[in-house]
Amino acid sequence: MKPAAAQITKLVRIAAISASIAQMSVIFDDDRLRIVYRQGARDRGWVAFDGSLRTLVIRQHLKVEFGDLENVPGFGFLADTDLDPSGTGVVGLLTRRFPGLHHPLKHAVLIAFLFDSGEHFFDAYRSAMSAEISNELDTMVGDWREGLRQLVEFDKWSVTRAAKAMGIPLCQACRWLDSVGVPFEHRPRVLNDQMKVQLRCLLEAGNDYGQIAEITGLKTSLVRAFAGSEPSLRDTWRARRFERVRASHRARAMELFNSQDGVSIKGLKSIKGNGLTWLERHDREWLAEVAPSLW
Repeated sequence: MKPAAAQITKLVRIAAISASIAQMSVIFDDDRLRIVYRQGARDRGWVAFDGSLRTLVIRQHLKVEFGDLENVPGFGFLADTDLDPSGTGVVGLLTRRFPGLHHPLKHAVLIAFLFDSGEHFFDAYRSAMSAEISNELDTMVGDWREGLRQLVEFDKWSVTRAAKAMGIPLCQACRWLDSVGVPFEHRPRVLNDQMKVQLRCLLEAGNDYGQIAEITGLKTSLVRAFAGSEPSLRDTWRARRFERVRASHRARAMELFNSQDGVSIKGLKSIKGNGLTWLERHDREWLAEVAPSLW
C-alpha cells in the first residue's frame, strides 16, 4: 500500500534529518544526547518542575504526530503502546541513564519530533557539550524558581509575563506556583485555533478525556465540554474510544486464553484486569467465536 501524502511529508522530513546527521563528523555521546533530548522535551513543556519527564504526555504527542507511520516498514517501534501503559517506548529507550546501541532511525524520529530542524538539534547538541553532566538536574530545570516567585508574589507580574521572562512554559510556572502556595490570578483558559485543532485530533483518535487533559494541560471538564459542543465530534470520539477499549480488552482476553488454558471462565474472571465482563456486555459474539468452549 502506498503511503499517504501526510506520511510522505513526515518521511521526507525524517530522511532530511538523517542525511544531515550522516554528514556530521561527530561521534555522539550517550550522556549528551540524553541531555539534548530532555531539553527538547523541556522546551515543549513536557518536563515537570522537578526535572522529571512527563513520559505519558510525550508518548501521546508522539503518537499523534508520527503514529500514522507505524505500519511503514522499519517504523514498528511507533506502534500503539496503549496495552503497555507502564512502558515508555522509544522515548524512554533514548533517555535512560545507561549506554546502548539504538537504531539511528529511532534517533532521527525523536529529533524530528522534538526539534524544528536538524540545525536546531545541532545547536542544542553543541550547547550540551559544555553542560555539566554531574549537575544534570540544574541543567534541565534551570535556576528559575526564586526569580519566578519574586516576579509573581512580590513584583505582582502576571504569571504569563513572568513565565515568558524566565523562559519556562506557562503551565510549568502555574504548577510550581500552586505547589508552593504562591497566590496568583487564575485566568480563564481561552482555546486558540491551534489548541482546538490539537483537541479535535486527540478526540478523533479516541483518547480518554483524562489523557487529553494531561497532554494539553487543560481541565478534563473543558475537554469534555469541547467534545460535547459538537455532536458529530462527540459521536466520532465515542466510536473510536469504543474501538480502542474493545481492542485492548480483546488483546487481554487472547493473552489469558493462551496462557491460562483449561482455566474456567470463573477462574479467568478472577484475574485482575481480565476485561471479560466488559466483553460479555459489549462483544459477546467475538467471545463466542474465539472461545466457544467457555460460552
